Amino acid sequence: MNVTMRERALGSLWGLALGDALGMPTQELSRSESLEILGNPPTFRDAPQDHPFATGLKAGSITDDTEQTLLFAELLIENLGVISPEQIAQSLQEWETQQIALGRFGLLGPSTKRALEELRAGKDPSETGRLGTTNGAAMRISSVGILYPPTKRRELVEQCVKVSLVTHNTDVAISGAAAVAAAISAFIDGQTFSQAIAFAIEVANIAMKLGNQTANPPLSDLIESALTVTTIEEAIERFGTSVEMRESLPMAFACLSLGQDSPWNAITLAAGVGGDTDTIGAITGAMIGAKCGMDGWPQGAISLVRRVNSLNVETTVDSLLELRVEE
Repeated sequence: MNVTMRERALGSLWGLALGDALGMPTQELSRSESLEILGNPPTFRDAPQDHPFATGLKAGSITDDTEQTLLFAELLIENLGVISPEQIAQSLQEWETQQIALGRFGLLGPSTKRALEELRAGKDPSETGRLGTTNGAAMRISSVGILYPPTKRRELVEQCVKVSLVTHNTDVAISGAAAVAAAISAFIDGQTFSQAIAFAIEVANIAMKLGNQTANPPLSDLIESALTVTTIEEAIERFGTSVEMRESLPMAFACLSLGQDSPWNAITLAAGVGGDTDTIGAITGAMIGAKCGMDGWPQGAISLVRRVNSLNVETTVDSLLELRVEE
């Protein structure tokens, strides 16, 4: 089947939103609790009334994963594909203020929360992300993968650094963001699963040399290991499901691999692993949506998430693709 670049790009952003919304009510809960909430067959659910972060959110509601992705996409569009750390810092602070005004607390991940606190204290944006090793940089990077084709590898990596620097300026965080962006970029270009994964691993290795160096293992090794798991239980035992990039990034690649021919299956796997399910679901959905395009997603699911969140990603995708320059 001939899937257009626009369908793949739409599939990526809608996949991110679907995976985010599916994992919203199960985030930070155990695997057994997650499976019970999702039900059989698994689908969108209201957040439990006693949920630690998502109380009051209705079935199909997105979280900060999708909101920050679209925020960064608009920044890239407004600035013709290049954004500075100062612009990112200002936008994140304004977004946080808006969320607080809406009564939405506890959405921020630990690295972003710490960085924003330091920004408010007057610290330079180039220093606030020095300890960020969690998955926030990867969860909001999809627009970079849509914007830059594989032929623009250097520019793709450079933009991943800029997007990550304020909150996640470490080797493992930048490497994880770059791997996700690279996979999306290659899938949108029409590359095969093997080709896209190879490009993601190549870019992850390059990016692992950037940012503040940590004791984390190379993410390229973890991605390769993720592709060898045969069950989701094996992946959970091998990698874990926390907010740390070294756990959630290979877990997303494992869900991608296990569900590569069924996008819905891939994100329902992600939503049921326990731990940081909204982000694992979002990253998984963004990658597999780029692989399969819009035909991979149930139209009823898209309609629900569109309606509940008043989403319109089509304009965003069209604007990003207008800036995508192929060589």
